[in-house]
Amino acid sequence: RAAQKRHGYLRASMTAISVNLRGKTALGIEDNSFGNLFVAVPIKFIPDETKMELHHFVQLFRTTLQEARNVYTKASSADEIFLMVQKFQDQVQKELGDKEVDTRLSTSLRRFPLYGADFGWGKPSWIILGNVGGRPEMFCLLDTKCGTGVEVRVNLNEVEMPIFESDPEIVSVTSVAAR
Repeated sequence: RAAQKRHGYLRASMTAISVNLRGKTALGIEDNSFGNLFVAVPIKFIPDETKMELHHFVQLFRTTLQEARNVYTKASSADEIFLMVQKFQDQVQKELGDKEVDTRLSTSLRRFPLYGADFGWGKPSWIILGNVGGRPEMFCLLDTKCGTGVEVRVNLNEVEMPIFESDPEIVSVTSVAAR
């Protein structure tokens, strides 16, 4: 809706959310092995095909991510996984280059023990993320410090952020911790 107000019409939008592939393939890769094993899964909103209510977006995310997981659980070789990751990456890059598609990057750091890290001066009281990858428009999911909730960090440009923050549906399901 923020992009719709900005552009004057409802446009297609896409987010790419990182999905950890450890434990989700048949390759038997250990959870504690070294290196990254993830894929950026594109999730696309298409006007007139997807409804605008928040619960419809949540369902779109769940369905798309489950379909991606199903694809990867069937992979029988590292080469097959690489080709699947490349296919998703090509989709994301295509959308990032389309000026008629609003793109937002996203990631989830849920279930990472960020609040448990102690480098000698104590555990953190609050986790702050910087501008990841030089892209100002993105969102990140984190566990709350108490571990019973989910924090969503939203970074938007200065035109869209006030529109997003005042959206009645967003306001009804959120609390703002800091500005």
